[in-house]
Amino acid sequence: LSYYNEYKSYLRVMASHCPTYTVMLLDGRQYSCRLSSKSCTEDLFDNVIAYLGIQEKEYFGLCYISEPGKYREWVSLEKRLCEQDFPKRNHESILHFAVKYYIDSICWLHDPTTVEQFYLQAREAIHTEKLECNCDLMFKLAALGLQEILGDYTYDDAAIKILKKSNLVSVSVFNKFTSAYLVYSEIIRHYKSLVGWSRGKAIINYLNKSTELRGYGVHYYQVKDKNGIPWLVGMSPRGIAQYSLQNTYHPVLMFKWNELDNVYFRDKKFSIEVNQGSDGMSAVQKKQYSSVLMYAWYSPYSKLIKSMWQMAVHQHQFYLEKKVNAASRMRVPGARSLNDIVAELSTSMISLDTVDQDSRNGGMFDSKSEESILCPGTPTFGSAKQDLLSALQEQRQFLLNKRDELQNTLSTLDKEENDIRGNVEAGPVSPPQVFQIHQPDTMPNTTVDVVSRLELEYEIQKKIIHAAVRLAKEKGMNKNVKKERHAAVQRAQVLYLSLSLSLCLRLILLSNT
Repeated sequence: LSYYNEYKSYLRVMASHCPTYTVMLLDGRQYSCRLSSKSCTEDLFDNVIAYLGIQEKEYFGLCYISEPGKYREWVSLEKRLCEQDFPKRNHESILHFAVKYYIDSICWLHDPTTVEQFYLQAREAIHTEKLECNCDLMFKLAALGLQEILGDYTYDDAAIKILKKSNLVSVSVFNKFTSAYLVYSEIIRHYKSLVGWSRGKAIINYLNKSTELRGYGVHYYQVKDKNGIPWLVGMSPRGIAQYSLQNTYHPVLMFKWNELDNVYFRDKKFSIEVNQGSDGMSAVQKKQYSSVLMYAWYSPYSKLIKSMWQMAVHQHQFYLEKKVNAASRMRVPGARSLNDIVAELSTSMISLDTVDQDSRNGGMFDSKSEESILCPGTPTFGSAKQDLLSALQEQRQFLLNKRDELQNTLSTLDKEENDIRGNVEAGPVSPPQVFQIHQPDTMPNTTVDVVSRLELEYEIQKKIIHAAVRLAKEKGMNKNVKKERHAAVQRAQVLYLSLSLSLCLRLILLSNT
């Protein structure tokens, strides 16, 4: 025990010397951890991926907003943390977790958590007006966001409070109307027409409408040509495009990746080589008949030029990987139907934003958090009790099923034991057999069953925590009831963390076998 205490104190001392890294997540939460400055940046990225439970991490990255130029500087995951030039706030390094690589259709995404992150990224892009859309489409998208957060329409006040707190509507929309009430009433009108839609259907429709907008999946950089005229250069898995500052819908120039021979950067100049008339030609024909044109852009910030070059290389590499995967479908799973994705999204989590509002200040429950929208007697408050009741009923049914399985197993073992005893009493004893112990090629079914059981318990416990938090925020409770409900939330969180740890250990064991 003394050695254990010394080891704990040693870990505390080591942790105090490790810098803190804070990552801003797409749902508004913050993830902070302490890592050694000699650790690889990919370790920080993997911690965020594990925290969010994402299985397809190849679409995401870490970035920060560079002060000169106000653009996103994407972090190289191969470098050590001490080699990075992160912006700091109160001696903490501040980073952003975001989608770096986009795909043509969400049907190729096989992890519901990945789809949710793409949805949150689209919401953030529309709220910050990186994706431009008219007011009518903005109202429809905001209504879909309300359906995802609240479910079916109950009353106006609940919807308006969510609209005020969340990032569903851009600021410029309010400036186009004389009153914010006109904006809210128009959104609620569309919201009422979505009664009966599942959460997954709302997310998929939001993404489908977002992907049709010009500029979706494009990373923009503001540069100038050799004449000093400002332009926007956009990079995506489709290629490199040049836009005017006033119109990002229609590119002035568009270069697909298969048309580019090379990309260069030097100091404050970024240039590309475009092979004209090379479609359908062999390598020898390209050298003989095709012509190479040079295009160059300039910036007063050499760091921005280098960032453009790195983004071009990474997007081109992603384009080549997609091309290889398309030629060999055996390497990647095929596209899924939208109905399957909708079903998974509808059962994966209750709501991205309700959990976010509860945990924005550091945990699933915080007494200093913002005022809750749940009031006794409202339909939403009644649904909190109903959610908790349904989650407990699911847990009870799961335990009853498990009890029946154990009883069946016990009766089978009793029967086998009686058969063996009968055979021993009836006949002569057979000579002992020699058994060979070998390592199985696959994980036994028992381990797979345990993982499945833990996953089900994990989802049920998540629902219990969410409902318990909502009940703990009820107004008008006396002191004893409030204390009891706070304790219930803490007990549910402890069990939730225990299940999460057990599930992680089982998954590690399963992956190493």
